[in-house]
Amino acid sequence: MPQPQQSAHTQPLSSVHVTIVQPNGTARFEVKLNTGDDLCAGLMEAKAEGKISSPLIDYSYLETFGSLYIREINGYSNNWTVEVNGVGPKGCSL
Repeated sequence: MPQPQQSAHTQPLSSVHVTIVQPNGTARFEVKLNTGDDLCAGLMEAKAEGKISSPLIDYSYLETFGSLYIREINGYSNNWTVEVNGVGPKGCSL
């Protein structure tokens, strides 16, 4: 299964603000991104930093819709929303 990739030559950006609204409350945090990273990479970084526990990314939508799909965050499927810098993304990898 392919994984979101980062180039060895990426330049770190300062950070983006992420808000996840889920049934047990709202989580707000910053996550570091590198140039060219997408939301999928940002969620994996948030997991690595201990800010979320389980992003489950579905690769089956990539060919049909041109984006990866976030199937689950922190054990919740379909009962959450995510925003990056106050904007809801159109897809995990767009």
